[in-house]
Amino acid sequence: MMASRVVLCGVIAGSALAIGTLHTTVLCIVTAVLGVAAVLAWVRGEPFRARPAASIVLAVGAALTAYTLLQSVPLPRGLVAAIAPQTADVWARALMPLHEAGPAFVTLSLDPIATRVEVLRGVAYLLMFVASLRVCSSRAGAGTLAIAVTVTAIVVGIAALLHPAFGVLKVYGVYTPGDGLSARHVAPLLNPNHLAAYLNVGYCLALGAALAPATRVPRVLSAAAVVVLAGTQVWVASRGGVGAMVLGSLLVVWFSRTAKRAARESRSRGWLWAVPAALCVGSVVIMALTTSDALKELTETDMSKLGLIRRAFRMSLDFPIFGVGRGAFESSFPAYSAGRGHALFTNPENVVAQWVSEWGFPVAVAALAALAFALRPTSMRTRSFNAVGAWVALAVAAIHNQVDFSSEVPGVVVALVVCVAIVTSGSGGTRATTRAGRWGMAPNAVAI
Repeated sequence: MMASRVVLCGVIAGSALAIGTLHTTVLCIVTAVLGVAAVLAWVRGEPFRARPAASIVLAVGAALTAYTLLQSVPLPRGLVAAIAPQTADVWARALMPLHEAGPAFVTLSLDPIATRVEVLRGVAYLLMFVASLRVCSSRAGAGTLAIAVTVTAIVVGIAALLHPAFGVLKVYGVYTPGDGLSARHVAPLLNPNHLAAYLNVGYCLALGAALAPATRVPRVLSAAAVVVLAGTQVWVASRGGVGAMVLGSLLVVWFSRTAKRAARESRSRGWLWAVPAALCVGSVVIMALTTSDALKELTETDMSKLGLIRRAFRMSLDFPIFGVGRGAFESSFPAYSAGRGHALFTNPENVVAQWVSEWGFPVAVAALAALAFALRPTSMRTRSFNAVGAWVALAVAAIHNQVDFSSEVPGVVVALVVCVAIVTSGSGGTRATTRAGRWGMAPNAVAI
């Protein structure tokens, strides 16, 4: 178990620091290492019955990955025409510039190569969840992974501050980012919204640890992490990220106080939330007053992305059942981009629009509903106080991804999967109602 913890901590840090694992070569390496971590976590382990919430998350993840694989499998064009006529029509006209007929075998995805990359991402997330769930079955393991995510968020944030401070225009002085990136935002996570999302995950975990009645980390260190992450968040100047951080602060304080009352904690502990909150506010004010660029970016009023989201939903109405294929948004959206010249949109910056346009309405709605049920607030309350920060991090990420996007960045999703494991880990007991969790009773089979 200790070996799997070490490997998972390395993956958590490496996946974020390696440009968010956006490059497929890095994704292959990360997935292979996660496979090793999953085997180490489960082989010869003690059997345990997984909670229903964990089983639902695992089933949804496996089903979505399998469905994505199906989208990339070549099928007879006649069959595709019968079940997805819009998709078949696109393929039929694909070779018109060459005066050739369309291919005889086509995929449900309009960009099968990109969809196969998404299959690999799905496998990586499943491996991360299975391995993390096993490690988080103990409070010590859950605490270790939470610390790893928080420390990684701090390191990523400090790297984002140091690059422009020293005038470094390459990430780590080695990797040259693409054109159009401001020198102020050269960082391991190049997009400010991606960076803001990761900072918020670490921020919620740190604040949750600072407010917990008992913590493995000295409270002053958790409070210091809150200050660093909050100040860096304001400096990054993602409007959605700062708004999500404020919401996360309120949710963590609310659920922490509610949990304490439920546990009949002494009122003398009420001051605990005020210290990190005051430090957070102070750091926000200082960073806002001393960084004119941050103020300028935070006060921008451009809302053009709302039109992008609207057009993405319009595209999904043309491919309502099977979608355009997971990962195929970038290739398919130009026909709906409303004449914006040569601008290329890789994502609609809204997770619901992303899912329904790429997976289709039936699968996307069913998956969102199942995940919302599995990760409802009561699933967090059955665990330790440490789960508060993890659950709030997931809630904040879900809300943030309605106006920005980070759910398509493997390095960010890896941290969120750890939060899911922390929230859903633990034993489901031995009651007959927990039959779905019996897969955890055969650890060697899981490892295989």
